[in-house]
Amino acid sequence: MNHTLTPQQIGDRLLEIRTAIVDKIEAQPFLDPSFYVNVSGGCAVFMYREYNDGDYTLETVRSDTFEGALDEAAKFVAGMPPRNEIAKRDFLKSLGRVIDQGNEIGIETELMNPLTGTMKALSENILTDQRVAT
Repeated sequence: MNHTLTPQQIGDRLLEIRTAIVDKIEAQPFLDPSFYVNVSGGCAVFMYREYNDGDYTLETVRSDTFEGALDEAAKFVAGMPPRNEIAKRDFLKSLGRVIDQGNEIGIETELMNPLTGTMKALSENILTDQRVAT
């Protein structure tokens, strides 16, 4: 493995990635992106979202090279949807967990059906919006 970046260059790239994350999520991340090298020489970049109720991890990307990990992180951030799209997806995940919990504890079907229908309609709207945007 040929690692040609200096620690300063890695820090500069992490700052660029952090700036791009701030632009996408329109908030300060809970933690700055961090760079990790394991004993086998594999590299990873850990990226975080804004402070919230405990779900801080945005993404972790891995590569066999310093450059590869940083390039993958930059590519991931560049491909992130806008903040409002992320918020819609997070809402759907939360709604899905509520529906699952309701089903697990035996909430009556007639109470759960409106939530399930709402989730389905929102999911279809998000998919339609994505197709229009591309």
